Amino acid sequence: MKMDSLQIEDNKCYKIYDGLKTLQLNKTYYGRRLDQLKRYNMILEILIASGASGSGIAGIAVLKAGSGQILWGVLSAIAIVLSIAKPFLKLSDRISSYAKLYGEFATAADRARSIADDIQVDHTISAARMKAFDEIRKRVGDLSGLGDSAPRPKIVKSLSGNIARPGIAS
Repeated sequence: MKMDSLQIEDNKCYKIYDGLKTLQLNKTYYGRRLDQLKRYNMILEILIASGASGSGIAGIAVLKAGSGQILWGVLSAIAIVLSIAKPFLKLSDRISSYAKLYGEFATAADRARSIADDIQVDHTISAARMKAFDEIRKRVGDLSGLGDSAPRPKIVKSLSGNIARPGIAS
């Protein structure tokens, strides 16, 4: 059975809006992951700095006597272990990767939103718009190998309800 032109336009429209929703979800997901990793890195840096022997915390009088010395010893040991482990965690590399993914998905989502807005205004999907959208999809396909191989289900679930399905304004 041959589809008429209205069905073809509906399919194209669905493809664009579904793609836009996916782009928005990816942008938000990688933004959330980037924020998490930055927070982990900051906490790690604070723990390492606070356990360093030259930090101001080492000079607190309570830490110089009795159980304070034990506490200081434990804090210093933790700081040493964390400073040794930090390069192996590769947080800086992961932060850089997530920052790139967030930026790429943000740009792609903005471009797709622009295409969707033009469709809403003109009530038509030109070949040029469809080609532009297909280029966005191709670029996103190239990014898929750089992201999480198994996105965190808890984050995806929390974000899925927040990403509304874009629709055509009536």
